[in-house]
Amino acid sequence: MKRTSTLIWWLLLSFLVTSCTRSASLPPQPTVERNSTLQSPLTETEAVPTVDQLGTLQAQFDAVSTQVAVLSQPTEEITPEPPPTPQLVLEDVRLEIFGQEKFDAAIWAVSHEVIKLCNEDPDRFCPNDVATRGVVTVAVGRMCLAEPLGRPVGYFSDLPVKVPDGLTEAARRQVEEEVRIAAISEELVIRGLYLWQQPARRDLSFFKSSITQMDAQAWIKLALDSPKCGLAPLPSPTAGK
Repeated sequence: MKRTSTLIWWLLLSFLVTSCTRSASLPPQPTVERNSTLQSPLTETEAVPTVDQLGTLQAQFDAVSTQVAVLSQPTEEITPEPPPTPQLVLEDVRLEIFGQEKFDAAIWAVSHEVIKLCNEDPDRFCPNDVATRGVVTVAVGRMCLAEPLGRPVGYFSDLPVKVPDGLTEAARRQVEEEVRIAAISEELVIRGLYLWQQPARRDLSFFKSSITQMDAQAWIKLALDSPKCGLAPLPSPTAGK
């Protein structure tokens, strides 16, 4: 029994050795390398696009290219328009009371800062307040005449032509202003822009006499409507006399 078992074990060992020897002696099987450049056949989901599909893709590409080109262009800077200037309203100047001419004259004079308001908030013109003819003469001169006018020559007997010596500071300033009124008055007379107080006494300016605001604005508007308002100064009518 022992010999039989030993024989079986030798047969099994012989079979294992023979199998291993045959496996080691067999040549290796050749391997086929996959060509990386070869592509697998297209599946149904990878079908070649049609001509219509290519046209649609090209149109979408062109549309996106156009949008990019527009967005890349510099935008033009837009300057905002200034707000409209509010209309001046004078509380005490009514069109139905003073008429169109005096109404327009008051609005124009205040808008152009020829005459200041007598009150603000609310704006009031105080049309019945009085000013002197000398003040109005200077206002008309500021609008129509060029500076400097030079010294007056004495057309008006109630206005000085120069400042005398020996005056106080206050008196000197007053006479300087009267000399200026004289020079402006002479220039306005030459151009036909002077409003006479008494046409029969043209040698007098009455520069200290009072005049209402409305009459003053009528004088200013009369001067501004003339084509001679704004020209260069003309020679004095008394030059050389």
